[in-house]
Amino acid sequence: MGKSFVTADHHFFHENIIKYTGRPFAGVEEMHEVMIRCWNEVVGSADLVWHLGDFCMSGHLDDMRRILAQLNGEKILILGNHDTYKKEECLSAGFKEVYAHPIIIHKFLMLSHEPLAMSEDMPYYNLHGHTHDRDMMENENKRRNVSVEKTGFYPVNLGKIRNEVLKKMNAKPSKSDLSKQNRTVGEPAVQNRETRKAIADAVAGKGLSRTYDNIEEMFDDLDTEGDDYPEITQQDFDRAVKRKGLKPFPADKED
Repeated sequence: MGKSFVTADHHFFHENIIKYTGRPFAGVEEMHEVMIRCWNEVVGSADLVWHLGDFCMSGHLDDMRRILAQLNGEKILILGNHDTYKKEECLSAGFKEVYAHPIIIHKFLMLSHEPLAMSEDMPYYNLHGHTHDRDMMENENKRRNVSVEKTGFYPVNLGKIRNEVLKKMNAKPSKSDLSKQNRTVGEPAVQNRETRKAIADAVAGKGLSRTYDNIEEMFDDLDTEGDDYPEITQQDFDRAVKRKGLKPFPADKED
């Protein structure tokens, strides 16, 4: 089984992004060369890369196909605001899967293009792009910006992020603590009732939660070779976050 990586906001064929975010390149050709090299230095042919949007600018479908062919590993795309191609076009260009909405993997990692509103008692961690070299101001310990400007243009090892997040979230409780966390009666692990309702709306019927008999079983599940990448539909997501007062992050500047 190969490794998994995550990255965002390459903006292939977007010359103005060099100026907008202060990228250290003389032009798009140098930018492309460096970004492809950085990708292939860490990603192998058997690896998987989650791309969190804004991969390539519009009007370059054939060029995007050529770029993807040069990049190691399988690629899954979560569409960003600059990814204007149809899903079928992205698949034909070389992406393994394409999503138009945030999804949850490994039971607690929320992958999205734009940063999501996160509260301290949510048992999730948000990986996002969109903001390039900027960070959000609130609850930064509940999300991470993986835009290429923040990672030196290298994809980031997703397994290492997952382990770091699990450690932060104290995700290695005793068996009794796990039972308490997953029980359906009594006092819930998440204290805020509004947050509990948002989470319940988002995961209902999606197979995102289960009760584990022991901690080893939980980590075996996280480390399984084939993740089924359970989806949250746009309708589910909108209903779940409505109570949290989410507002879309301002879109990037156009060409």
